[in-house]
Amino acid sequence: MLSGAMIPRAGRSDMPEQVADAGQPVEVCRQRIGIMPGRTGTLPWEQALELATQVVQARADRATVPGDCRATRLVVAVSI
Repeated sequence: MLSGAMIPRAGRSDMPEQVADAGQPVEVCRQRIGIMPGRTGTLPWEQALELATQVVQARADRATVPGDCRATRLVVAVSI
């Protein structure tokens, strides 16, 4: 909390400037720690989402392996 200082309300005309000014330190911080904006969020966030997608795909693939093995054994047994 500010010590008794009053923050004047911004008029509509200077609101975009205030938003841009407020965003500048955020951009500086992102650049400093290596977070780059991406299409749907920050680059690390997008990488985490991609990794999660790959984990789900790997689990789905792993779930189908026993069935594939049974089908292969059945084909081999029938053809012998």
